[in-house]
Amino acid sequence: MGELIKAARSFLDEAEEGLVSFLPDVPSRSGRRITRSSNNIRVLHPPEDAEHYELSLLEGPKGLRIEVGFHTEHRSAERNDAVVQVLTEAEGEWRDLLGDEPEAGPFLGRPRPWRRVSEVWDDTAGFEDGVAVEAAERLATYVEVFEPIRAKARRRATAAARDEG
Repeated sequence: MGELIKAARSFLDEAEEGLVSFLPDVPSRSGRRITRSSNNIRVLHPPEDAEHYELSLLEGPKGLRIEVGFHTEHRSAERNDAVVQVLTEAEGEWRDLLGDEPEAGPFLGRPRPWRRVSEVWDDTAGFEDGVAVEAAERLATYVEVFEPIRAKARRRATAAARDEG
C-alpha cells in the first residue's frame, strides 16, 4: 500500500502543477484558488466554496480511479439539486465541448446529499505518464466551460431578486 500512496502523491503533485499552468489566473483577485488534500485537488470559486471543481482519486475494484468534474456539497439535497439543474438545463451549451463522459448525479462514495457533474476514469493502476496532466487539463476545461454558465445564472438570480425587492 505504501507504493500506492507514493504514486498517488506523485500523481497529485504533477496534476496540481499542470492545473496551475492551465489556469494561470488562479489565485485571482476574485478569490478563486486551488486547494489540495491527500486524495483530491479542488478549484474553489467564491462565493460558494461548497460548489467547486475537483480532481479526486477514488478506490476502484482494480486500483485507483480518477474523478474529474464539478461538485456541489451543500448540506441540503434540494440546494445541490438546484445548483446541478443550472448546468443540466444548459447542457446544450457544454455537451459538445465536454463530450459524452460527464454525468450528473449523486456524489460518488458515501451516501450524502451532495451532487456532481463529473466523469470517472477507471482503473488507472500505475498512473501512466501524462495521465495527471491530462486530468488537470480536463479539470481546467470544466472550469472554463461551466463558470460562464454559472456566472450567468448568478446574474439572473441577482436581477430577479432586485426586481422583486
